[in-house]
Formats: sequence, structure tokens, C-alpha cells
Amino acid sequence: MSEQEAWEAGRAFWKMNPEKVTRQRFALIVAEGVVRAVVEITGHTRHDDRLALDGTVLEPGHPLYDYVGKPDPVETGSQNPVGYTELPEEAQFLYRPCGCGCGETTDRDFLPGHDVRAMQDRVRTYFGASPLRFIEWVDSKITEDAHAGGNSRWPGLLTPELFHDSGTLNPGARLKVITRTPAAPTDATTIASAGTGSSPAGLAE
Repeated sequence: MSEQEAWEAGRAFWKMNPEKVTRQRFALIVAEGVVRAVVEITGHTRHDDRLALDGTVLEPGHPLYDYVGKPDPVETGSQNPVGYTELPEEAQFLYRPCGCGCGETTDRDFLPGHDVRAMQDRVRTYFGASPLRFIEWVDSKITEDAHAGGNSRWPGLLTPELFHDSGTLNPGARLKVITRTPAAPTDATTIASAGTGSSPAGLAE
């Protein structure tokens, strides 16, 4: 199994705390006690009560790549297949610019409250301070992408029932997500934390 195949098999579907996941930068995909791939996490999607990670498989030369092929460095003491830890090699990647553009750094996408501030700023700047205009614009973009590109262009893996044959939104449809069965299960997914201060432990959510 290649590293990419290990990632595709191990990225889903796990019972994890979404808020905690957003603070993580890297994931170790572990099978049979050995690290099969190391991934930089770029996001996640929800599938009922479980999550699937999005990310990019690291290549040789990255400081964390050296874990590939080595024993699982995390001992959670739990039967839970998801564990959290801090790895010394990730220290240089812990903080990144806040997504709102304020210039401050954080160990997550936004500093507390800055995500709302960023959305409010854009609504004022580009939509005349009208939340309705913003919502209508988002709906129109979803419709355009769905009509132009099919399933692969639908944000958040939305299902076809959200759209009429013409590509317009169906306001009476219920929102669902498309679930997939991974190619092969892995024994565990170990998530390297991004400065949360957490010790290796099973996730009990």
C-alpha cells in the first residue's frame, strides 16, 4: 500500500471533536503499529456523527516525514483509535496567520471571534452590509458550480437532491452528505496536535 493509499484508507470516518480537529496541523496514519503516512491537515468534512480529514500527504524532506515506516510514537492507553500528541518536529509549524488577515498568529484557523469579524467585514465591504445579498450570492455560486461541474464541484460533498435538473437550488430539499467506504481500514489515526498542550489520550467524544 502506498502512502497515498494509506491516507485515503485512513482519513475517514472517525468520531472526533470538530473544534479540536481544527486545531491540529498533522496526522499520522498508523496500521499494525507502524506509521504508513504523514499528512498535513487542511480541513475536514462531517458525515453524520463522524468526521473525514482533508489533507496533503507529506513528501521526503519534510521534518515530519521521517516518521513514515517507524513504530507509532503515540501511546494513548486507550482502545480509541484516535489519539492526540505533540511531536517535537512540529514546533516550527504550530502557529500561522489568523485567517481574518489581522496580522496576528494562532494555532487554529482564526483567533476567537475573528471568523465572525471577517465575515461581517466582507458583508459590509462587498454586499452593502446586507446579509441577504451575501446569502443570495453564496447560493448562486453553489448553483453555478453544481450546474457546471457536477458532483465534484458541489461544496461540502452535497448530494444531488439539493438541486433541480436545471441546476437551481431546491429549497425544500434536506441537506445530506455523501459517505464513502474507505479502501481498507487502518488500526489507528494519530493526530499531531498544534500547540494544544494536550498529552497523548484517547478521544472520548
